[in-house]
Amino acid sequence: MSLEAKIETLTAAIVDLTDRLTAIESSPVDSAKTEEEAPATPEQSITREEIQSMCLAIVRDDRNKKTAIKKTLSTFGATLVKDVPADKLGDLKTALEAL
Repeated sequence: MSLEAKIETLTAAIVDLTDRLTAIESSPVDSAKTEEEAPATPEQSITREEIQSMCLAIVRDDRNKKTAIKKTLSTFGATLVKDVPADKLGDLKTALEAL
């Protein structure tokens, strides 16, 4: 493929993308859709896997903190991270960061 042909192909792609962006910008915004796309709060974005990784990192740094982690989990009525209610994961993360 010659250089001129590649340039023509890229130019056509740019024109197509420009047309699509213009169409998107001119379309009305659906208010219900924007509410669903609201960013998650920090507590909602925390996963159990992140908490487990955090616990592992804490224990790797200081094995003596294993007991403290277990005690922290027990304050949330759990013996394992998977037993902690999803709405309490943010609080658990904060408690673990304090260790």
